[in-house]
Amino acid sequence: NPAKYNGYKVYGADGCQITLEAAEKILAAIEKIDCFDGVTFWIWNRESLPEMDSLVKRFEELVSGKKKMLGIYLWDYPGVRPMDTELFQRQIETYFQHLRERSVEGVIFCSGAVGDAKLETNRILKESVRKYGELEI
Repeated sequence: NPAKYNGYKVYGADGCQITLEAAEKILAAIEKIDCFDGVTFWIWNRESLPEMDSLVKRFEELVSGKKKMLGIYLWDYPGVRPMDTELFQRQIETYFQHLRERSVEGVIFCSGAVGDAKLETNRILKESVRKYGELEI
């Protein structure tokens, strides 16, 4: 990633990304010391994607006043399986709507080791880049 997009991912003792409750506590501490000028939000668990609207809204409330970026995984890492393509497509459309509304600064895609794999999510991502690539924000 370019340096301006680097951030932190926080994992709990169980090896999974932290819960929303834990994130709220961390964000409260962050606000007290104000050392971050931007925060990224990722939905790690595919089962949570149907709740993306409420999760993103809560994220935006928690980090009000900070630069925000939304992240999208191309692979379901916890489930060790391809990402559900309907949810993936919905996530792209939802996140780009937030981008158009200027409630976030950008959208980040994590391809990790699957960026060149023959996955449906890679095909959808390429189509989305063609669709949104020239979009003036």
